[in-house]
Amino acid sequence: MQIASALGGGTLDFGQWFKGLIAAFIGGGASAFSAGLSSMVVDPHDFTIYSAKFWKLIFGTFVISGLVPFFAYLHSKPVPDTKEVTNIKRTTTVGGEPPIVVEQRKETHTEPLVSKGE
Repeated sequence: MQIASALGGGTLDFGQWFKGLIAAFIGGGASAFSAGLSSMVVDPHDFTIYSAKFWKLIFGTFVISGLVPFFAYLHSKPVPDTKEVTNIKRTTTVGGEPPIVVEQRKETHTEPLVSKGE
């Protein structure tokens, strides 16, 4: 999804930005199941896979563990990158032959700089 930038200079590429936010949240929350399994080891009487406490612990851990990298992503990339797209359509006719339509798409976007250590 792209939305025109209010300051000009192209459009904002929300698609990649949202994808990064969701990936950060899910990646951070993925360790929640291991927290639930460790609770079964510590207290097998109260925390079984069939108990509500087990799933509440996993859900709560997932949300909290997912929010940390979610906000870290927002800290490193508070707004989406800009993306400038130019569509050019050319129609060429030669003699009595049917017209030939050639479409070009030019995209310009910002990419992160690679540091010398990488």
